[in-house]
Amino acid sequence: VILMPRNGKGVACYTATGPTLISNNLFIIWPNTDKVDPEYLAIAMRSRIVSSQIDPKKGVLGKSDIASMVIPMASRDEMAAVVDRDRKIHDEIEAISSQLNQLRNENPLESIWLQADARNASSDNGNGATEE
Repeated sequence: VILMPRNGKGVACYTATGPTLISNNLFIIWPNTDKVDPEYLAIAMRSRIVSSQIDPKKGVLGKSDIASMVIPMASRDEMAAVVDRDRKIHDEIEAISSQLNQLRNENPLESIWLQADARNASSDNGNGATEE
């Protein structure tokens, strides 16, 4: 199931696994899975090719606006390749985000204090007492 806001500002791919409440501010697009991979269709609808066909000044979209959109189609193999590449891109983004968060949380002073603590511990002979 593809959900598209009537204001045309974004597309979300959502798979309903049970009863779902949908606002009347959304179009619900049920793709024919014999003809198109739903994930591919969601990727295509988020693309500049499709989003450039939506006039943001128009306001609310109608069924005729959706029906007149030109959506790039591909063979099954090409669709699968696009979906696979999209997943890899999102996996890479997630990995980079994780690395950025680790760097943001890193405190450069901690390494200095840890080194100082290690030096102090080795000079204490391991029992906290100094030799006389």
